[in-house]
Amino acid sequence: MKKIRNIGTTATIFAFVVSGLTGALMFAHIARGGGVKLIHEYMGVVMIAAVVLHIIANWRAFASYFKGAKLAIICAALLGSAAVVALTPKGGAPAIRATYNAVQNMSMAQAVEAFETDTDALVAWLAERGIEPSGGTVREFAEQNGLSVDELISQIVPKMGAGGNGQGNGNGRGMRNGQGRGAGNGQGAN
Repeated sequence: MKKIRNIGTTATIFAFVVSGLTGALMFAHIARGGGVKLIHEYMGVVMIAAVVLHIIANWRAFASYFKGAKLAIICAALLGSAAVVALTPKGGAPAIRATYNAVQNMSMAQAVEAFETDTDALVAWLAERGIEPSGGTVREFAEQNGLSVDELISQIVPKMGAGGNGQGNGNGRGMRNGQGRGAGNGQGAN
């Protein structure tokens, strides 16, 4: 049992440290690529196995948590967590993630057209890196040319708030007491 305890505890600590570090790197957008994500996912599986070994080796101490006030606190925490999960609105991925995934799967030509990308600036940016424009999806193009998908998308999608002055006009419908609503389209120039 002592050997299982040593293995379970050591493996739990190791998997926790690696999962924690890779999770922090992904959360901070320092590293999001395949290697870090893959390590994080596999360490999660290793951690589950390690925790099971740790629980088996420390069963008596573990079982003591399920008595008296400790049991009530654990049950309250589990019920609270279940309530949060149950009451969280369903609806799939957030809009920004869905948009990001859609852009990755667009052809380069579709993405450049959809976001009205300055093609001269994009071609110049690629040329600085020794890359010739070609076809394929945004993700495929990035992978084939050693770019991160994030880096490529940041060159295709215009920066929010960038640009110069804009003008627009629209039609509105008036309501009683001088209140009204209007909608219009405008274009800005740099």
